[in-house]
Amino acid sequence: MLIMSDAEKQIMHQSKSDQSRHGGTEAIPGLSIVIPVYNEEENIPEIYRRLKNVLEQVANDWEIIFVDDGSRDNSAGVIRQINVADPRVKIIGLSTNLGHQIALTAGLDHAEGKMVITMDADLQHPPELIPQLISRYQEGAEVVQGVKLVQKKRGWLKILAAFAFYSVICKILRIQIEPNTSDFRLLSRRVVLLLREMRERHRFLRGLIPWLGFKIARVEYEAPERFAGQPKYTLRKLASLALSGVVSFSSVPLRIFFYLGLVGAFLCVGYALFAIAAKIFWEAAPSGWASLIVVITFLGSFQLIAMGIQGEYLAKVYEEIKRRPLYIIAWKKGFSDD
Repeated sequence: MLIMSDAEKQIMHQSKSDQSRHGGTEAIPGLSIVIPVYNEEENIPEIYRRLKNVLEQVANDWEIIFVDDGSRDNSAGVIRQINVADPRVKIIGLSTNLGHQIALTAGLDHAEGKMVITMDADLQHPPELIPQLISRYQEGAEVVQGVKLVQKKRGWLKILAAFAFYSVICKILRIQIEPNTSDFRLLSRRVVLLLREMRERHRFLRGLIPWLGFKIARVEYEAPERFAGQPKYTLRKLASLALSGVVSFSSVPLRIFFYLGLVGAFLCVGYALFAIAAKIFWEAAPSGWASLIVVITFLGSFQLIAMGIQGEYLAKVYEEIKRRPLYIIAWKKGFSDD
C-alpha cells in the first residue's frame, strides 16, 4: 500500500490546476508576495505602492504577507495602517528576531497563492520584474530565480566575500547554486509545499531550493541602491549564513582535516625514521628544537581548528534534536485565524 506525505497529497490535489499554466489559456492564478521586515518602516509604504501598481496589472487575486521579524521601529504600525486600507496586505509578527531565513519560512508557511514570490523590503529586488518571473513560470519552470548582475555602491568586502563563497565554497557542496543569486525568486505551489515539510532550524534556502531538483529558470537584473535605511545583512551575518550552508549540505570540511591528519601522521613517521637513522648511522641526534616547537604548535593549531569544525556540526545536531518550533508568532493580522 502506498503511503503519501501531506505535502504529496496536496501536490496531487493541485496537479490538475497546475497543468493549465503550460497551456497559457487560463488567467494568472493566485499570487502571494512574502516580504521579511526588520526595521524597514521607511521602505514599507514605497514597496507597497510599487507592488500594488504591478500586481493589479498581472494578477486577479493576490496577497502581500509582511513578516515582522522583531522590528524595533514602527514597521508593524505602518503595515497595520496599510492593512486597514487594503485587506490584501497581511502581517505576521514574530515574538523575537530570528533572522531573515526563518522570517521567510514563516511567510511561506502562510502563503496561499499558487505562485509565491519572496523578496526583500529594501527595494533592491525591483517589483517591476514580477511580470518576467511569472512569464518564466508559465513557460514551465517550478522556480524562477532572480540573479544580480550589478549592485550599485556595494562594499568591496561584500563583493570579495560573495566571490569567495560562490567560486570556492560552493565547489564543495553537493548542490549547484547559481552565482549571485538572491532571495528574490518565484516558487510554484509544489515547491512551497515541499519546503514546508523541511523543518531544519539552520535554514539555507538558497541551497534547499536547488536541492529539490526542480527546473529552475533565471531572470537577471541590476540591483539598485537601497531605498532607505541601513543594510541588515552585515558581514558577520553573511558569514554565518555561508557557514550554515556548508554545514547543512556538505561534510567536506571534516574530510579535509581527516586528510590533513593523515599527511601530518606520515610526515611525523618520516621524521621519526630519519631521527633513528641519524642516531644509528651518524651517532648524532638531529638538532633544531626551535623548529620542532614550531611544528608542534602548527599541528596543535590544526587540531583546534578541526575540533572547532566538529563542534559546529555537533552544535547543529544538538539544535535539531531539541525539536523546538522554528518560530513563535506573537500576533497576526489579515488572516482568517488572527
